Amino acid sequence: MTSLDRSLLDRLVSWTGAAMAFALVALGAAAIFGGTFALGNVRDGLAPEKSAFLRSAR
Repeated sequence: MTSLDRSLLDRLVSWTGAAMAFALVALGAAAIFGGTFALGNVRDGLAPEKSAFLRSAR
């Protein structure tokens, strides 16, 4: 394995790690946005019906 091969491998691993980190951050942001949207949508849908859920008896 020459130094050029090692340099290429290092760059490939570094860029792959950076791409995976970016993808995971984007996926987390999308999950938070989706959860917030769904919660608001359900709340807005149930508000006119004046639905109430009882709390757990723990």
